[in-house]
Amino acid sequence: MILVLAMAAAIVLIGRMLDVPWRARWLMLLLLYVAVLFAKVALPETNPLSTALGGSAAEWLVIGILGVAVWAYSRVLRMVRAKVRPENRGSMEPPKTSGTALERNARHIVLRELGGPGQAKLSAARVLVIGAGGLGSPVLQYLGAAGVGTLGVIDFDAVDASNLGRQ
Repeated sequence: MILVLAMAAAIVLIGRMLDVPWRARWLMLLLLYVAVLFAKVALPETNPLSTALGGSAAEWLVIGILGVAVWAYSRVLRMVRAKVRPENRGSMEPPKTSGTALERNARHIVLRELGGPGQAKLSAARVLVIGAGGLGSPVLQYLGAAGVGTLGVIDFDAVDASNLGRQ
């Protein structure tokens, strides 16, 4: 196994010194892995090359699966980073707010899709909800929890025992 790790390190270091593109280096590492896996599967255990490679075919398969998992995770991270809105790509500083507002909105500010500038826009927003009944009441609750700055409510219904459960 040390032999394969030395070869992989040589591919990475020599490729870096020669300014070989990352894609070509990863392709060479993949070809090395496939060759090792083929040698472990095709050659008998007593073969000197198979012994020098170390480990079993199952262990090399697990290493390959872990490599694919790391690659997939990095791809997902790149896709998430690409979806960050342009206004949130700059400074990740939270907006200048009081300590209480910062505490209340901290979970929104750390979201890449919303961020500090998005939360500042929400805090400056004004929403008018007409009707505080079965639909308007939870809408007001969620808008308030999201940090909307000014909520206006117009409701012409009188509060009584029959509609108290919805309001």
